[in-house]
Amino acid sequence: MITEAKFYLEKRKNKETGKLIIENVPILLFYSFKGKRLQLFTGYRVDAFQWDEKAMKARKGFNDASDINRELNKLKTKVEGIHDTAKALGEELTIEDFRDPQNLHFMS
Repeated sequence: MITEAKFYLEKRKNKETGKLIIENVPILLFYSFKGKRLQLFTGYRVDAFQWDEKAMKARKGFNDASDINRELNKLKTKVEGIHDTAKALGEELTIEDFRDPQNLHFMS
């Protein structure tokens, strides 16, 4: 089974108004493997109208969209690479391994 890192905007409502927050929304990485689900804040935020849900990236033409998309691609490659390397070495991964990559002896 091929696993792929995916990116989504955080779905959180404003406590006072009950409306979905659409400004300065955190971009989250989701990655599932062997029945486990990793969810990480990428460190990036965008307004909801600047996000392309289908493509899972920032829309072109907005400030920092190219930089954000480049960094999301790097993160995706890194997470998938950790999984592929562990699989090739016969290592068993946990969610904590992804949260603290220094614990992985095969990380560069």
